[in-house]
Amino acid sequence: MIEELLFGYGALSISYTHLENSEEFYELNSNEVPLWKLVKVGAIFEKKIADNDLNKVLEKTIYSDLSISIFKEKDWVKSYQKDHIPLKFGRNLWVFPTWHEPPGNSKGIFIKIDPGMAFGSGSHETTQLCLEYLDKNNPKKQVVIDFGCGSGILSIAAALLGAKNVIAIDNDPTAISVTNFNTKLNSVDSKILTTLDYKEISCKADLVIANIFSNVLIYLKTTFYRLIKPSGVVVLSGIIEGNLKSVLEAYEDSFFIENVHNKNGWYMIILRKIDELQEAH
Repeated sequence: MIEELLFGYGALSISYTHLENSEEFYELNSNEVPLWKLVKVGAIFEKKIADNDLNKVLEKTIYSDLSISIFKEKDWVKSYQKDHIPLKFGRNLWVFPTWHEPPGNSKGIFIKIDPGMAFGSGSHETTQLCLEYLDKNNPKKQVVIDFGCGSGILSIAAALLGAKNVIAIDNDPTAISVTNFNTKLNSVDSKILTTLDYKEISCKADLVIANIFSNVLIYLKTTFYRLIKPSGVVVLSGIIEGNLKSVLEAYEDSFFIENVHNKNGWYMIILRKIDELQEAH
């Protein structure tokens, strides 16, 4: 009700955060609903507003601690761009937004990605883990599947590192559109096939890399087993510590667990497929 009333009064946007920022959640089980006991509702208005006016608008709702502040005038574009600088992953990979030139006197592989409508700019630990893996384990001449491609950053990295071809999969049409744009921006669109439907994929990959939620990773185990070549590698990222054990248990009957990497509480698992001949021996 508060949201509807604020939008009706001219709010440009509404945001919800926990009042004390102490009850974060990253992913939910299908039967869970996110509820905070105390919620901070933020609204942005284009024009100046008064406490009394907002109190009248919200008089039929339950709320407390109403406060109004004014944004200081500044160049928001410059401020935004200043926060996004070139980032290096491993020994060779650089990721930088289009408003930056490639880092001066730097050698390596350069990926142009603007932060935007799809996940994957290199700023999050889960993406960083995957990029560092690709840099250290060059997928040259391999068939790579990027499952949950988001911005396409991992697909582009694999292609620039020399992958034979890459299949980028996402169930979000916006992500596919963004990936297509970014692959052209980085001149690797001829190497990367994008699709919304993983069930259409019939080829076998040397490497499957998936940076998505843990419950989806568990659900897709048999799909990954089908898509990977004998002794192929599956890289799973996007796993929080509380879900690590359940993901490992789900995969241990069909894959060798080669390694587990951790960065600031986010985990990546490296798996190698156990094929039927190996199982027989």
